[in-house]
Amino acid sequence: MSFEHLGYGWREANLDIGGKGWGVFAYSSGWPKEYGTEVNRLGELPRLVAAEGCLVFVRAHGNGRVLGRSTPERASRQGSFFLHLVDLSPVGQVDGAIFELISAGYPFSSPDEFSDPLPTQNARPIELQLSRSTTGTGRGETDGSTTLVLASHLAYADGVFDTITYRGRSVDELADLISSALRLIPEPLQNVSNIRAWTPSGGSPADAFVSLSRQSDPSDDTSASALVLDADVGGGMRCRADNLPDTYLARAGEIIEYARIDGLQIPRCGSVGQLFDFLDVRRLYNVEPARLTDDEVRKLVSVEGEAGQWLSSRSAIDRAVMLGLTDGRVAQTVRSHSRVSDRADLVELVSAAIYDRLDDASQAVPRLEAFGVPWSEFSTWMTTRLQLELLNGRGDGAWLQYFAGDLIESLDPGRHGAEDAIRVLAREVDDFAVRVRKSANRPLQHLVAAKALIGEMGPAGDDLVDAALDKAAPIEIAAFVRHAEASGAGPEALATVFKKTSPRFGAVSAEAVTTACGVLMDEGWDPHAVLATLVASGLTTEEIRVVLATTWPQVAERIGLHRTIRDLTTPRLSALGPGYEKNSKRSPEGRGRRGGVTPARAERPASAREGRDVAERRGPLARMAEYFGFGGQHGQLGPTPDQDQALPRRRRGDKGTPGSVGGWAEHRGQG
Repeated sequence: MSFEHLGYGWREANLDIGGKGWGVFAYSSGWPKEYGTEVNRLGELPRLVAAEGCLVFVRAHGNGRVLGRSTPERASRQGSFFLHLVDLSPVGQVDGAIFELISAGYPFSSPDEFSDPLPTQNARPIELQLSRSTTGTGRGETDGSTTLVLASHLAYADGVFDTITYRGRSVDELADLISSALRLIPEPLQNVSNIRAWTPSGGSPADAFVSLSRQSDPSDDTSASALVLDADVGGGMRCRADNLPDTYLARAGEIIEYARIDGLQIPRCGSVGQLFDFLDVRRLYNVEPARLTDDEVRKLVSVEGEAGQWLSSRSAIDRAVMLGLTDGRVAQTVRSHSRVSDRADLVELVSAAIYDRLDDASQAVPRLEAFGVPWSEFSTWMTTRLQLELLNGRGDGAWLQYFAGDLIESLDPGRHGAEDAIRVLAREVDDFAVRVRKSANRPLQHLVAAKALIGEMGPAGDDLVDAALDKAAPIEIAAFVRHAEASGAGPEALATVFKKTSPRFGAVSAEAVTTACGVLMDEGWDPHAVLATLVASGLTTEEIRVVLATTWPQVAERIGLHRTIRDLTTPRLSALGPGYEKNSKRSPEGRGRRGGVTPARAERPASAREGRDVAERRGPLARMAEYFGFGGQHGQLGPTPDQDQALPRRRRGDKGTPGSVGGWAEHRGQG
């Protein structure tokens, strides 16, 4: 860094008057023209001399500032002095750099320090590399002196003192100490209004003073001193502080400790208060986020340049998000930091905080806007979260009521825990049955309607059952029957299902019943329950025969009837009358497809009723024969004459054979 400079004093030859006398005798070519190179343009600067000894000062001149040193020069002429001025334009308002210049020996204390022959208009500029770092002291090690100097300057910069004065061995030594201390803090805090340093002539070895003051023309009065550095004959330095608050001593110690951490820099602070906030933030870094107070969190996220570092941890973000629910400024601050806004789980963090802390969806809207989370993403997260809780038998009533529509449409009744989910929804959502009835989720509608069939859904359940069965396909009816049976519905309740399956809710569809029974058997139902449901369905005897024509072989096999008995007791579609076999989807023409037959409905003839009476008098086997339709007109117990010849005779004492009637019990379950 280059500094322009100028020399003034009493000389045999100078530049402004051309001969012997007081005048400017040297300056560098870049010396600002507005400062002037003649004595009459230097203003008061040549008159700033100490009564005795040397004087170092900083003064405004023109549109800039100059650093000057006035030194007695008795060798040339009695009462003469040498004034050296240095332009401070390169350092701007960074007063810490001024002390670096002083500690480096500038301005000159003698004309002999010019390297060019005098007088000269082309003196070489001063070249000096100044340190702008705030991560080290520049002295290798800090000591108590550095701490006290730094503390006193913090108090001065904070307005506690208008003037502070340091006393030590020499001006240069004091300047080096002050420069080392000021280099630890941001440049804006290094500034002082006026600097005055002096060494009285004939004083003790420790009679050098440096004064920082807000006064336009500071004096040599040291009564306002905040810190005194006393010289020690042994070469050390004893320090004592006068009227210096402990707060600034503690803060100075924190700053020095911070400066010893490699790679860390104090951010640019415009005030002592901002610097202290930064120190507080650094201290709070070591505190578990969950233990921080709300004010401490606000401070952490408000310090420029530091919030992003603190928010790099998940626990810190969780804590900030929690506070952001009640403090919109914190929410916006959290949102603005890239470490947070770029995280894929920001939606989860904010949504989870809202779910845990709020119970009103209307309160969530402004919070989501503050964090920049769209409602659609929040709704998706909430639906997923509530579904998981429902499937485990839990759920918050207020949120369930609000998101009931989405939950009903998306809930899969086939998932494990669906029964628990329905139970919680029915308890927490006021109009649950109505919502299910209006939903497009037919599988869920069937499951809930099955529970309504046994009275679990209250008065609205009847409408729900009607809606679930209205226009239901046979396979849907079968699923409905399965849900109803699993919910505890008896044959009478299941019969109600069959009676509600036709468009007119009156006549029972034999095709639907046949399909339902087949599906139930395929899914492993108890065959006795299937038969009980069939009998209670309201079908006529003729229609029951039609259903059994398809269903009985599977029922008989599950019961354990021997194959021969099963074949003998299976009705044939051809025996039911014209039109049945060709319409049957389980007939040879349509085997493998689930369905049934629809018989031509006709009034039951009187002879049929009479035949049933005869069968009832003959016992339960006769009634079974009537249902199964083998034998004579109304069912003949036993095989036909042809079949009778085909069966082997059982002799008394025979244990039976697989083909014999006596062997049925022993071989039950074979086939």
